[in-house]
Amino acid sequence: MCLGLYIDEFNPFRSFVALYSYWQVILTIYILRPGMFIRLEFMFLSMVIPNLNSPGWNIDICLQPLINELMYLWSSRALTYDVSRKYNFNIKAALM
Repeated sequence: MCLGLYIDEFNPFRSFVALYSYWQVILTIYILRPGMFIRLEFMFLSMVIPNLNSPGWNIDICLQPLINELMYLWSSRALTYDVSRKYNFNIKAALM
């Protein structure tokens, strides 16, 4: 499974003078047909990073748990259930 990672800043009150913001980290699946991976039902909010300032170069510290989980999914085979075909299979995940 190939995954795409999107990071975007979000200001909850739509004010440019607010002292804080949130960073949303979204994963999407790239093995879908073109145009489907940008639909909301195939985007997964994996974490929200609240911060008084922009994380800047320190964002890798916030993303480390997600990267560790993806490295685990790549190095070992995780048992996954396919709802449409109704059977279990082993999955590998890669971040593109």
